[in-house]
Amino acid sequence: MADKMTMTVNGTSLEGTPEAGECLRSYLKRSGFTGVRRGCDQGDCGACTVWLDDEPVHSCLVPAPRCVGHQVTTLEGLAENGELTDIQQAFFDAQGFQCGFCTSGMIMTAAKLGDCDESEYPQKFRGNICRCTGYRAINDAMQGVCNIDRNPGHGGVGCAKALDCSHAVVTGATKYTGDVEPEGMLHVRVVRSPIPHGRIKAIHKEAAEALEGVHAVLTWEDSPKRRFSTAIHDDPRVDADDMLVLDNVVRFTGQRVCAVVAETDSIAQEGCHLIKVDYEPIEAVFDPEEAMKDDAQRVHGQAAESVLLRPRSNVLLELLGGIGDIDAGFKEADFVHETTMQTSRAQHAHLEPHCAIATVDGDQVTVRASTQGPYIAREKIAHIFGLNMLSVRVYKDQIGGGFGGKQEVITEDLAVLAAMKTGRPCKFDFTRQEEFIGASFRHPMKIRVKTGHTSDGTMTAFQMRVVSDTGAYGNHGGETMFSACHEPVSLYRCPNKDIAGYSVYTNNVPSGGFRGYGASQTAHAIETHLDEVAEALKIDPIALRRINVVKEGDGLTAFSGDHGSHEIGSYGLEECMDRLEEIMSQEGGLPDPPAEEGWVCGNGYATAIQGCTPPTVHRSKARIELRPDGEFDYYTGSADMGNGTDTTLLQILAETMQVSTDRIHIHAGDTDGDAYDTGTFANATTFVAGGAAVRAGNAIVEKICKAAAKYAGCDAADCHIVDSSVHAMGKTIPLAELQEHVRKDGRSLQVVRNHQADPSSVGFAAQCVRVAVNRHDGHIRILRSVSIIDVGNLINPMVCRGQIEGGMTQGLGWILSERVLMDDQGKVLNDAIRHYRLPAFADMPPMEIEFTKTHDKHGTMGAKSIGEIGIHTIAPAVANAVHAATGVRFKEMPLMPHTVLKGIQDHDGVDR
Repeated sequence: MADKMTMTVNGTSLEGTPEAGECLRSYLKRSGFTGVRRGCDQGDCGACTVWLDDEPVHSCLVPAPRCVGHQVTTLEGLAENGELTDIQQAFFDAQGFQCGFCTSGMIMTAAKLGDCDESEYPQKFRGNICRCTGYRAINDAMQGVCNIDRNPGHGGVGCAKALDCSHAVVTGATKYTGDVEPEGMLHVRVVRSPIPHGRIKAIHKEAAEALEGVHAVLTWEDSPKRRFSTAIHDDPRVDADDMLVLDNVVRFTGQRVCAVVAETDSIAQEGCHLIKVDYEPIEAVFDPEEAMKDDAQRVHGQAAESVLLRPRSNVLLELLGGIGDIDAGFKEADFVHETTMQTSRAQHAHLEPHCAIATVDGDQVTVRASTQGPYIAREKIAHIFGLNMLSVRVYKDQIGGGFGGKQEVITEDLAVLAAMKTGRPCKFDFTRQEEFIGASFRHPMKIRVKTGHTSDGTMTAFQMRVVSDTGAYGNHGGETMFSACHEPVSLYRCPNKDIAGYSVYTNNVPSGGFRGYGASQTAHAIETHLDEVAEALKIDPIALRRINVVKEGDGLTAFSGDHGSHEIGSYGLEECMDRLEEIMSQEGGLPDPPAEEGWVCGNGYATAIQGCTPPTVHRSKARIELRPDGEFDYYTGSADMGNGTDTTLLQILAETMQVSTDRIHIHAGDTDGDAYDTGTFANATTFVAGGAAVRAGNAIVEKICKAAAKYAGCDAADCHIVDSSVHAMGKTIPLAELQEHVRKDGRSLQVVRNHQADPSSVGFAAQCVRVAVNRHDGHIRILRSVSIIDVGNLINPMVCRGQIEGGMTQGLGWILSERVLMDDQGKVLNDAIRHYRLPAFADMPPMEIEFTKTHDKHGTMGAKSIGEIGIHTIAPAVANAVHAATGVRFKEMPLMPHTVLKGIQDHDGVDR
């Protein structure tokens, strides 16, 4: 054991004993300085930035003993006596964050920049990554821009209200799942498979079990034998039950094989290194089209089953459908065109890794998790372990980003198993490497689009075939295929459509839910295909879309005549395209770089549609009660992951009840709150949880007014709430007084209301991107990006803009730099942020974003959903712009410099 050491942290002496090889970041967190975030452990993300003797450093790279006798400052040490420093106030005012996980490091870096010029920011922030914002709000903070309403009134709809967590984020007080460790907590680490497919013959665990500090080694023999899907959905029948907590068959390189539970994380890791596993290899299959063949090696045998899904060979889901007569449609056409596009794997790269802490107390199981769906996670845990669901509590605190990656149960199950076996609280969290090799990716899809058109561009036939690699486990494979084959197809009117979609098992790392949820992949293929059609027919690309897009009053049809629950509740697409053309006809953006240096420029266009709910059921409950102090407790199962849903829901409720948001206390994402919500995904929170909030808000107002009328001796119609009181026929009754009066009568002022959006609506978007491509080295610069978005009434304009910017930034990464590389045995090769090129501060172009003025008849207070539509248009718009500039059409993603250069050289016939 290392000797005790002393350093000064935030002006106070800190004495302690580091673990062997412990870094400063880990030591600080163990010592209670939880504002130091763990994002990568490799110096790549900057979330752990602190000052060492007044200089910013990545604390994960600094050995803790090296700090003896030195001064360390964390974000918690900046604000004195609760007063924010200038830079903290700047981040608060600009709202230079979303999930807040990167913000500690951002502020610690920003505070030491002094008076540097804005042009220097990209270089100065090169060591800090943000996955949420798109960096514009961070740049605003540095420029002293205020993006919030300083005097928000009651903070209702239309107000740019600061996020509810803002003060905690900028002071480092925010608690993420891994920040609060219960007394006696043990750590879980796993041994992962080095082969893609095989049967476990033996696990030699004796040396690990003998290691001091190890409490248990868990194998498939300890695992419950109930299969489950890791995917979180309301209807479990849409996901294949193909997973065990621990299995005796491994199906991808990186699958967990066994687990070590120990006193410390380092002991658990050491125990894993001592375990030897004997495998019996089984033939593996990595190409989904090969896997579809009848003679292909089966990934699952007969195990992967659910009520609706019965795999044939390795096909998890076969989706076949259409409308009209596709053959007649092609015969009617004057022009027929076909395109095949391959999209790439992408990693969510939320900076907070997956984490769950489980505690077992008698028959009660409590799980604190970084999850997008606490209630469904509870159902999964109860199912896996054969528990009464009411004996399981799942809750979340602050979530450090999700983007669909936390719409899965991939840490909670093993944490619970470890806690059950040891009787101690147990924590299972992923390292950054494990996020790449053991979590999930965006589904790579091979998409063939074939359309027929008359000479004026009118579409007469639409045919699409999609093959999706769902990887070794099905989780989101079925639902993403429904999404891929529905919304992007329904955007275009055509009497004859033919759709074939196949979600296929392989021995690759599993794919999962990711922002855009399958629709981004097919939207990319369709929008680039239509660009080719427009070029061939010599029609302006926006004009071609105007001819063929759905119009107000149309149904939304794709692979059947039934458009499901989605309807056009408001229509702003024409306005989007009109405004886009108007803006692009004006000066703007960055100047074109000089042609003599090899630069060529071009514009690219794309349109998009996005449903406000998933293909299957999405439900929410809101519970509101009047407190003794006259304020309100509001319970919702929604899980804010940095997308501003807590604040948005408060604003909806404040507008409904006509009380200040300051008087409403939200309790979100806790199954003990008795306020079921399917989860924060599928673009659904504003639409569904917001709808429940409106219903509950109206109900509590009605109940309060009835109670006040009885108390004041008047009609309920003569009563109305004004913030902290009820006005009743000239009388002013404080809500606290009314609550006490009702309580004495043995009653309560509490309501519960449910909401399920049916019908649901759709949002629209149109985008133009201008790029410059260097013909000498293949580099791409984004010179201008203009997006016009129709998402109905804006509940919080600042949150809405941030969601669009965040989605577009992830879309830019997807098309320009992000790609998971795998070898011929399915092993991920670039399993670190430094080898997986996330967009950085320097990569972001100015984004011109406008919103149409529509009011949706189905939406909560006229609003539609905002979280996903921003990602759909940017990738195809960039691809179309690159083609316009170079004449080269790229059929695979991403468009990295070496790929672009090779394409240009091949197109020009240049010998390399």
